[in-house]
Amino acid sequence: MSHGDFNTAAASTGYVFKGSRVRTFTSGSLKTNKGTDSLESLRILPKLPRKVTCRFWSVVTTIFEPSAAVRDQTKLESDWCLVIVADLNSQSKHHYEGQLGLNHSQPLVFYLDPDDQEEIARTFKVVQNTPWNSFARKNVGYLYAFMHGAEAIWDFDDNNCLFTPYGNPLQAYLDNHDVEVIEPQSSEALVLNPYSVFVTQGSFVWPRGFPLTEIKNRNVSFDPRNGNAQLRRFKISISDIGIVQSLANHYPDVDEVFRMTQSLPLSFGTDSKADFLLPKMAFSPFNAKSTLIRLSSFWMIYLPVTVSGRVSDIWRSYIAETLARDLKGQRVLYTAPLVKQVRTFHNYVANFQAELDLYVKTTSLLELLRDWKPSSDKLSDRILELYVELYERDYIQIKDVELIHHWVEALKQLKYKFPEIMTKESELLQSEKKFCPKNWPHLELFLPSDYEHFKREMKTFIKTLKLFWPPGAGNLVLLADSESADVANMTKEFMSITKFLNSSRVALNEPTPYYNNQGHDRQQLIMFWADNFTSAEFVGFVDTDTLFTTIVDVEDIFLDGRPRIIGFYRKEKEGTFWTSVSESTNWIVGEIEVMKCMSYFPVVVKTDHLREMRSYFVTLHGSKSFDQLFLKLIKRPGGYSQFNIMCNYLWFFKRNEYDWHIHESSGTSKWTAPRGRVENPHTVEGATPEMFVPIPRVAIHGYKRSSQWQNRAMRTSVCFALQDYSIDIAGDFKPNCTPYVQGKSYHPLFFNDFEPIPTDWTWHPHVTKADEERKERMKSAGCFPRWSDKVVRDIF
Repeated sequence: MSHGDFNTAAASTGYVFKGSRVRTFTSGSLKTNKGTDSLESLRILPKLPRKVTCRFWSVVTTIFEPSAAVRDQTKLESDWCLVIVADLNSQSKHHYEGQLGLNHSQPLVFYLDPDDQEEIARTFKVVQNTPWNSFARKNVGYLYAFMHGAEAIWDFDDNNCLFTPYGNPLQAYLDNHDVEVIEPQSSEALVLNPYSVFVTQGSFVWPRGFPLTEIKNRNVSFDPRNGNAQLRRFKISISDIGIVQSLANHYPDVDEVFRMTQSLPLSFGTDSKADFLLPKMAFSPFNAKSTLIRLSSFWMIYLPVTVSGRVSDIWRSYIAETLARDLKGQRVLYTAPLVKQVRTFHNYVANFQAELDLYVKTTSLLELLRDWKPSSDKLSDRILELYVELYERDYIQIKDVELIHHWVEALKQLKYKFPEIMTKESELLQSEKKFCPKNWPHLELFLPSDYEHFKREMKTFIKTLKLFWPPGAGNLVLLADSESADVANMTKEFMSITKFLNSSRVALNEPTPYYNNQGHDRQQLIMFWADNFTSAEFVGFVDTDTLFTTIVDVEDIFLDGRPRIIGFYRKEKEGTFWTSVSESTNWIVGEIEVMKCMSYFPVVVKTDHLREMRSYFVTLHGSKSFDQLFLKLIKRPGGYSQFNIMCNYLWFFKRNEYDWHIHESSGTSKWTAPRGRVENPHTVEGATPEMFVPIPRVAIHGYKRSSQWQNRAMRTSVCFALQDYSIDIAGDFKPNCTPYVQGKSYHPLFFNDFEPIPTDWTWHPHVTKADEERKERMKSAGCFPRWSDKVVRDIF
């Protein structure tokens, strides 16, 4: 190795590897044999010897006889297959399958002996050129699994036995639902130690591949006994996770320095009751011994061949985390142990020598990766670009540049869909450092819609969501009628325009025997059933014509964990739509209507209360089902409001679990309270003077207004946010805000003249104080987004 790689020093102090550039890559350096792989030259892909329908695959390489861990994998559910990658000095197929006791009743296990792998090599140059007697032969197994439809790969070691007394623990990370996680509230550390979250009392442990220079750094560990354990707890959708790294009990994956200096075996605790989510800009190693890799992350599964097997998977993990920074759905999750390692004999000194690169090069590698700036806007090109950089700086050798080239081409042959690079606009909007990392309750925004409303109003709603809704505050769920002819188009468009969000998804609403119409009424009905579509503690209902009007903070939506409901009270002109709505609310709830709830969004409801609400209504009216009762509701003369029904039920039966504010409208004294609505909300049992004090609104109801009105609302909101808070616009565009703020004391936080009858709260004497209190709260937190000029320009 050249001394040019090192910072020279006195002989007694040795050398420090700096990762300096020691060579230059040229395309002529590659040995691509007969040229690059191409779709035109694709041979017929190797077929499975028998028909299987596995969604999930376990992959292992071994030279030993079947271990307990391998035997356990053969007993998983029928949607799991196992591929065992042999090497030249492995057991023969006949011997291994005999030892494993395979027969035709176990069709889901595939042992790839050298002859099988040579057959695959006829199609894929990455297999042709992968050396034998190498840990990286595992790459053949990954490719084989993906060729045959794998949606996830369990990348495991034949010493790591799954804990299966209560079923397959991996299943919790495969289905699309939410999992509870913990994440540092804020950390500027380059690398973090996830093991520290799961340690038991008195333990001190770090993962293999963790830089030795950082193992005693208190700022990279989160031991609850230390004063720096600033972790926030929330829920995240599995669809946002690409990698799930399970810790291992008994003999965890630690380096040989640990093994030779610390006590083993050891077990991790599970006191945290949540998994550790690695922040996007931080590094931490994950291995090829007990790691679940979802389809969205198959692009990163390649193991380098020009470093030792004890370095290969660690380099892979750091490369993956670097490239994933600009991708959606690629977060890395660390779980409490799902496996126990039953370790065979190892020579610690030999392993130490095999790990030398980890001790010598990791710190400089992470510093390089932290500062690395790609030039390409395609992930497949960035992968090649980064491998070239690592080759030039002597972290890997030219063979890996050649093989990663073939790996990318193999994925393209197999029609793998590489994740898209997030645009600069998305990066600016979604940067985790732009909003304060407050502890939000587990909330999902629910948006029921048919295609007509979606096409007319959705883009405007999304524009304001981009500007004002914090990342991590809550996912967005579109509810659509399953049998609608437009559901496929709507789903495709929705997922396209919501890429900037941490998570978005579509839930399909099936027809029922009592109610199977499509359209508006069906969308109102499904809101009462939102608990069937989420595991979140709270749902926040919005309409497609909702417009967010300011930066949303958790205290705008919740007070001490209770949802904040802003009701609206006014008298009505006789004979209008709203006079009949009050009667409908009164009829179904069985109580007089106290307030309307159609002007303030999101309408946040505790999910469990929806179930209780339906049950109460069915019992009250003696109906067979809630859907049957709903059919009676919509057949009543006049109109109804699902939000009025929900709010008034919660007022009478769950009042103490919400924070209530009632906005009284001015200027309607000449009208009368409609039948079914209270004459004076101040006199209602449970009402207090504090409930009538203004609090800011964060969204308004566009209510079928023209695009001209909607544009004015958005521009006014943007201009007041720029005026009130320290928001930076990236780029040269500066909006002309004079027409939208001049002469106005209050913005849409307290006044909405976009509805047919303005919801004006500026008349209240407390409004100035409420406005100032919110500004002070937001400014003291000091966390505001940085908007891209493209987004702002699009509004102006």
